[in-house]
Amino acid sequence: MMRLIEQHQQFVKDVKSRKPIDMSAIPDLPEAALALKQAFEVFQLVYNDLQNATSKTISLQILLTRQAEYKQEALKLYKEGDQVGAKKYLAQAKGFDQMIEACKKGLPVEMSKIPPSLSAPPERRVLSRQNTLPHMSGEVIDMGPSSGDVEEIFNQLVSDLEHQIELCKKNATTFQKLGDLPSAKHYAQLFQNQSKDLANLKVVISNPSVQNPGPKKLSVLYNNVQGLINTRDLSSDSPPLNVTKVHEINGYIFTKRPDIIILNESWLKSNISSNEFYPENYRVFRNDRSLKSHPFDPRRPKKFRMNGGGVLIACRSDLDVTSCKFSKITVQAEVLSVTFKTKCGKSFCLSTFYRVGTLGINNFDEFCTHFTSLATSRKISKHILLGDFNFPEVSWPNANTPCELHGRFLDFLNCELGHSQIINEPTHKSGNILDLLFTYIPGLIGNLKVLDQNEFCLSDHRAISFDIEIEVKYKSCPKRKVFNYDKGDYRGLNEDLNRINWDRAFMSNDPCLAWDIFKKTLGELCDHRIPKKTMRSQFQPPWYDSECDRIRRKKEKWRIKAKESTNESDRLTYTEKFRSIVNCSKRP
Repeated sequence: MMRLIEQHQQFVKDVKSRKPIDMSAIPDLPEAALALKQAFEVFQLVYNDLQNATSKTISLQILLTRQAEYKQEALKLYKEGDQVGAKKYLAQAKGFDQMIEACKKGLPVEMSKIPPSLSAPPERRVLSRQNTLPHMSGEVIDMGPSSGDVEEIFNQLVSDLEHQIELCKKNATTFQKLGDLPSAKHYAQLFQNQSKDLANLKVVISNPSVQNPGPKKLSVLYNNVQGLINTRDLSSDSPPLNVTKVHEINGYIFTKRPDIIILNESWLKSNISSNEFYPENYRVFRNDRSLKSHPFDPRRPKKFRMNGGGVLIACRSDLDVTSCKFSKITVQAEVLSVTFKTKCGKSFCLSTFYRVGTLGINNFDEFCTHFTSLATSRKISKHILLGDFNFPEVSWPNANTPCELHGRFLDFLNCELGHSQIINEPTHKSGNILDLLFTYIPGLIGNLKVLDQNEFCLSDHRAISFDIEIEVKYKSCPKRKVFNYDKGDYRGLNEDLNRINWDRAFMSNDPCLAWDIFKKTLGELCDHRIPKKTMRSQFQPPWYDSECDRIRRKKEKWRIKAKESTNESDRLTYTEKFRSIVNCSKRP
């Protein structure tokens, strides 16, 4: 009897804890307990009906919510003009109607077969558009050029992962209650995987060396750009920049990010700052044309050009080099040498030289003086020289020439300095090899390539790219604070400005003093009304926005079409399209 009582007590505990009960397992009871058994059977039926009703309510709620998600996504795609994607999502939304009706009638619905939620992981989502990626927060973002602050991207990834982990945990619990064990197991596994991803991401953020693995080879780009100012403005003391060419160059820099850039025929003047045409993360060394670098030749007065010329070498400021020095050797020639030294103690020297074809023996003597002094320096172990030498009569690669002056240049470089020239493709639109690369360690140069015409910028010379087989690392980018204009309180800012008595503030009538007062006042009010955010220095200049990048990509598309076309009429059409796109960059 005691054993029967204990068994029935255990069944009572199971009923209280809402565990399923096998009524056939209950032992027979005396007549006095038959009423209790019947009461338990009635309770079991009520409990099962209540459980079915609860499951039915939850399933119906999930179906209605899921259907609303697909309808909302279809409407969103329709507004964006993606009618194909909108039709797909709308058809999936209508597919919920039959399942909802079945659920309302009490018929079973297999939850594992319903379309996944739009906030589900990427592998369970149905994408309708090409060139899109599922974002961790469930949104769909377009693929495009990577831009923005690295720290902001990491913070967004952390936020999205945390949100995704919370959703996985919630979904695993929900499907567990519904009895859908495969889905519950799937989300539980995703919860574990994304928790590991979050931990690894936090390790990357806290360890800058992981973000900046290095080392890598130095990438170099060279081109005779045929002027960064327009020809019509050469005689001006303060000439404006050629905006089109500056846009082209910055677009290429933003896309390829070369470590070192060497330009000939910059046509710059001393009153033009390097920050006007180069990103702030480049350190620029210049030798603009002057009477010192390009002296007057009394024997050829008509060939003398005061304006034009000029050379420069720019290197990324985040290169981890211990020194980057400009050669102090001053000669009357358009030549520039910069010495780099890495942390591992390796040093190399980059030189560039622009030779005007009309110059004679005096220019050669100055050239020899510069590079002889450079060669006697024991601190330089590796040397690379490239530039526009204007040797159209030299036959490469055997270096034969009927010109005596050209031969003296080549004898000095080959015999006295031990350099060899390694460019064997035409670098000018005329088919001549005018831009030359000399070094006495050919193994130092890798991945040498002569680019297509106008690939870097509009010029009659083709650009040259190569790698220097010296491994360097990058420094971590410095942080800076900028205004977050999207979250500014502009109504409050206008109210603050209206409350100021500007007549009293500008009583002195001195425009310089008035400007200082206005700038200081506006800055203080902006600090109060507009929040700031921390950013790393961006690689592109602030004015190079998405519109500039779109024009650059469109121009590159037409350039490639013009190159590949064999029909002359098509080539002219492509050229006209190319010019019209380039002119768009000049518009304000």
